[in-house]
Amino acid sequence: MNFYYLKLAFRSIKKNILFSFINIFGLGIGLAACILIFAYLSIEWNYDTFHPDFEKVYRVKQNLQREGVLMESATTFSSVGPELKQNYPGVKESCRIHRLSGNIAVKYEDQVYRENKLLGVDTSFFNIFNFPFIYGEASSALSQANSVIVSKSLAQKYFADANPIGKELIIHGAYGTWTSAGYVEQTNYIVSGVIDDLPINTHLEFDILISFKLFSNLERELRNWGDGFYTYIKINDESQLDRIAGGMASISDQYRSGQDINLELQKMQGIHLSSNLVNEIKVNGNAKLNWLLLGVAFILLLVAGTNYINFSTARSFYRKDEIGIRKIFGANQKQLFHQLLWEAFALNALSLLLAFFLLKFTEPISNQLIGYSLMDGLGGLTFWLINLGALGIATLITGLYPAYLISKLKSDNLIKGNKNSLFSKSRTRNSLLVFQFAVSILVIGCTLTLFQQMSFMQNKDLGLELGQTLAVNGPSVNNGNDSLYFARLSNFKTEALKFSNIKNVTSANFIPGQEIRGEAQGYVRKVGTPEENANAYSFTQIDFDFIPNFDIEIIAGRAFDDSYALDRTPRQTVIINREACRLLGFESIEEAIGQKIVYRINSTPTIVGVVENFHQYSLQRNFQPIIFEARKTPKAFYYLKFSSQIAPEQLNALRISWAKIFPGNPFNYFFLDDFYDQQYYQESRFLKAFSIFSILAVLISALGLLGLVYFIASSKIKEIGIRKTLGAGFWDIYLVLGKGFSKFMLLSGLIGIPFIYYFSNEWLAEFAFRIDISWWMLLTPLLLLTFITLTIITLQSIWSYRKDPVISLREK
Repeated sequence: MNFYYLKLAFRSIKKNILFSFINIFGLGIGLAACILIFAYLSIEWNYDTFHPDFEKVYRVKQNLQREGVLMESATTFSSVGPELKQNYPGVKESCRIHRLSGNIAVKYEDQVYRENKLLGVDTSFFNIFNFPFIYGEASSALSQANSVIVSKSLAQKYFADANPIGKELIIHGAYGTWTSAGYVEQTNYIVSGVIDDLPINTHLEFDILISFKLFSNLERELRNWGDGFYTYIKINDESQLDRIAGGMASISDQYRSGQDINLELQKMQGIHLSSNLVNEIKVNGNAKLNWLLLGVAFILLLVAGTNYINFSTARSFYRKDEIGIRKIFGANQKQLFHQLLWEAFALNALSLLLAFFLLKFTEPISNQLIGYSLMDGLGGLTFWLINLGALGIATLITGLYPAYLISKLKSDNLIKGNKNSLFSKSRTRNSLLVFQFAVSILVIGCTLTLFQQMSFMQNKDLGLELGQTLAVNGPSVNNGNDSLYFARLSNFKTEALKFSNIKNVTSANFIPGQEIRGEAQGYVRKVGTPEENANAYSFTQIDFDFIPNFDIEIIAGRAFDDSYALDRTPRQTVIINREACRLLGFESIEEAIGQKIVYRINSTPTIVGVVENFHQYSLQRNFQPIIFEARKTPKAFYYLKFSSQIAPEQLNALRISWAKIFPGNPFNYFFLDDFYDQQYYQESRFLKAFSIFSILAVLISALGLLGLVYFIASSKIKEIGIRKTLGAGFWDIYLVLGKGFSKFMLLSGLIGIPFIYYFSNEWLAEFAFRIDISWWMLLTPLLLLTFITLTIITLQSIWSYRKDPVISLREK
């Protein structure tokens, strides 16, 4: 019997090819998008769940409150972890992680590369985190002095397929110690383990782990590094959390007395989606955006399902004779219900097959959009069970109502074509049509808001000029003494400026778009003010040409000048930005000039200038207080400003000059504006995905509208033929087909526009600098959808008007 119903279903699909195509195409697109979104969300919602006892692992974050401004940092000071482990039995294990930044070069034999994913870790690292070992043992890999663990990809880059255990890597720019002879860099490290490449769903990011075992007096060394440690603990059970949280207050009082610092626990599993702190290891996701994507997935299915319900109830007009005759010949309501439900199943099954084809066909696009392959995870028994379940649910959602509606009709109404039958009732269809229009208005409006905010962020004046700037990582191998380095730097500037389109070369120890490495907390203040008035500031070093070459506005005082002896002396003069001026407590920017501040160790420099705030970070964050020191020889980054586009042969010539002047150092470069825009990677990727899914939702709605207008034209074909015979013109036909749609559009706008305003404001609230929602942004979606609707009605009106009325009157 089921096979018979299935056979009837495919006959019906073949007979009604237009409606079937719209249904299969719409449902196929909706299912493909949903599978893709669910695969993505399954990764996003399962970050760090592969570690044993992941639910018992927490990270300690640090909150600093200053003048009503809360700064939440993912890092804290080094004593937190050991204190918790030693004094609180509920803490089973603790581990500190230190992220290395700056110019780090790794060398093996004659190979040398710039690496930027290095972490220093306690020997307890693998007691908390689980990353599979290819070579070596987790229990001992970090226990030896100067030991390092590398990822599979990095091992292949340096050692090919050979076992690297026991081989030596030379790492320049990582760690060292201060001795009586000065700073001694630790460069020789032994590979003690190789782990598999990190999975996608981890908030950690590294290719090299360096054991803290290299320090003979670890705690004394780490206390000198400030608040730069990611601290993780593993607890025995959650019943101890309140006691541990209370203990953290005493730790901050003990080590950071009077600094208004609060320590707080974060669940490791929630870091990726719920944490957007200063100093995150890598860019995290966004829970709101994920929920929005989930909403889009359901919207696509609902819109496609709405099309099916509308078409099924509309097509009942053509099926009244068939169903009436079946009832007269003994078919009961249950049999008709099953038949119509099997038709829904057949359509959904074909749609699911189309969805799989679309996923495979568009795989390169989705991989590029998301940044990794989702199709690798689409397999296995669980995946197919989920899809079969989805097929059953989709069949019930799309098929139950039409099957119930049609099967319950009485045979006399069906045969006589009673106008009071359910076939003539279009209230449900109209409601579903309004729903489709409202949803389309909503997704168009949200897409427009996303686009406007992204455009605003990418085009806003940042307060410094990043365009046409080539950034080069400074040297870290064989630098020699400072005087020799300065001579080399001058030589490189001379060589670079030989190119006619290079305007200038400058250097600094920071890069726009990245956390500034220097962080001063708890002691920076005006001379003569108590320490409790101290705030947190970022500090860095720039050369004498940096401020004018980056067009940073000086709003008081002057820039650094090599002709001033104090500027040439380290930490005798500083320049601050407007935000730092405000936090220091100056009533005006002019008042700050000539004032001294307590700054770093045994240093009270004079403020010689105040610059306007610029966006060091993305527009999601407020301006940061920054203090600049003058230095002739900042080593971290060189900036080459071009007056025109750089040519490949110029890059090659610069590479050759670099190799001669800084032998053994890799020439690693990038364009500064591209680097800065990487902060918007998550938002940009989401905008692309949301735009595509929004277009698909509008396309499915438009197809549904096309089908309904076609149905209206077909059901009124005789009426249109008679009107034409009696002299009706094109606009008369247009009014027949378009009657009522203006009311639907207005009602949809009244429903959709408030939702646009609400969801847009919710998303924009995450940005410190944002657009205002204008009236035209709310009306444009309604106008656009009205245009699409009028276009469809116009095309169908042209087709109906041009049809011969004689043929129309003969049609059944």
